[in-house]
Amino acid sequence: MNTKIKLTIASTLFLGFAASSMAATKVNFNSDAYPFTNEEKAHISKIINQSEQEVRKLLPTLDETITVNVVTTDRNIDMVGGVFGRADAPGLLEVTLSTASKNGVIGSADTALTSSLYHEMHHLARGWTMTENRFGVQPGIPVATVNEGLASVFADTYTDEYFPLAYDYPEQAAQWLDEIMNLPKDANYGHWVSGFHPDGRSVIGYRIGRYVVHQAMEKTNKDILALSNMTPEAILAVVLSE
Repeated sequence: MNTKIKLTIASTLFLGFAASSMAATKVNFNSDAYPFTNEEKAHISKIINQSEQEVRKLLPTLDETITVNVVTTDRNIDMVGGVFGRADAPGLLEVTLSTASKNGVIGSADTALTSSLYHEMHHLARGWTMTENRFGVQPGIPVATVNEGLASVFADTYTDEYFPLAYDYPEQAAQWLDEIMNLPKDANYGHWVSGFHPDGRSVIGYRIGRYVVHQAMEKTNKDILALSNMTPEAILAVVLSE
């Protein structure tokens, strides 16, 4: 191997190491409603930092610096393992831990914090955030469905945390997808993606997003990392093609 090639490889390795060494995660605890103990803070922070390091290996476009705001709820949200998250803006996440779970916030963190972080960090890597969204101001329910499905399957693939009552899709998933594809751009996000539909169905977009991603994986033989480089429109085109 000539000297020029050796220097190029060495430079690439050095730059990659330097980029990873500059990455940082800041964890803030909101103690207004719940007084986190030092033990709880240390336990939760360890999970957050470990998750960030592992996700960064899988998704190199993850923001260099990430801030995670940790808040609590006294509601029982065992259906999702006691944790839910939100990608607020590039580099900014919020995770909510239930104090009502068995063993409190540590129990919630041990059950579902890792998968929630993988899900939300996938959103950061793709730019699917509440503000400064790369997909536009009003991308529509189909785009939201695909992005949530990608994040969900990513988390499911790389963690051992999954909650079927919240995320399994029904046998009539194809019909639900048809409904989604025919919605107007301004359709109610809460009804169709993250909340309850007036007819009683829940988190339709999350469930059907998983269906779409599984169908796309089957049709393309791509894994979740490869699919995550595709646009929602391209993924839907694959799934909806005959």
